[in-house]
Amino acid sequence: MQTRTLSLLIVFVFAFVATTAAQEPDHSTRVDAGGVALIVPTINGFRNPTEGERGVYDLVAPFIFPKNRLLAALFTDRDLRLFAGGREPEFQDYFVLQIPRSIEGRTVTLDEFQPLRREIREQQESAQIRISPTVKRQLAEASKQTSDHAGAKIKISITDPIPLGVFEDTERSIGVTFLSMLRVEAHDGRTEDLMLSASVATVVHGKLLYLIGTCTFHSMIDLSRCNSRVNAWLSALHAANP
Repeated sequence: MQTRTLSLLIVFVFAFVATTAAQEPDHSTRVDAGGVALIVPTINGFRNPTEGERGVYDLVAPFIFPKNRLLAALFTDRDLRLFAGGREPEFQDYFVLQIPRSIEGRTVTLDEFQPLRREIREQQESAQIRISPTVKRQLAEASKQTSDHAGAKIKISITDPIPLGVFEDTERSIGVTFLSMLRVEAHDGRTEDLMLSASVATVVHGKLLYLIGTCTFHSMIDLSRCNSRVNAWLSALHAANP
């Protein structure tokens, strides 16, 4: 059944946010974040796509919230080799860097960041998080695009997220984790996968950025693993852009 790949492509931050590994500098890339050049490093076990592998972004882009712009993504070497060979990547874990389009062109101060930081923390503590109508419409559109690509009807849906707590909280960053059930229905059956979304909002050189890790979930070990990798990427990003 080919829906396994589809079930691992959702970037959960668009559904819920209101708006340890080593750095590998040799594989860093540069991106333009609203007129500011940023260095995006990698973390151990993951890398940026090469020029010939950049088509893999097309598999992720339909699931990015339209109000955000995808700046970069990290994938395993295995997934990128599978993609380059014309096969389906597994996408068990991958990481994306996004920027809100509405404020991409202006500088965000740390003082301005604090209300968003408080809102994200309060949202976690309230445990009253729901999938927004906008996200439901996007999932419907993503289902249509995926169906057109696959030549068969496919329906993608996700349950309301379960907050799993705050794993990073400083003046310039806040990271939270959610757990959701992702369902993919196709002509040959239905898959259900528990998925983690470890999401960090941070300010780098005056730009509000979101780092999101999407990881498969089998046990609480996966929670620690996903959070640690996102924290490693966050630390590397700050170190590369002092």
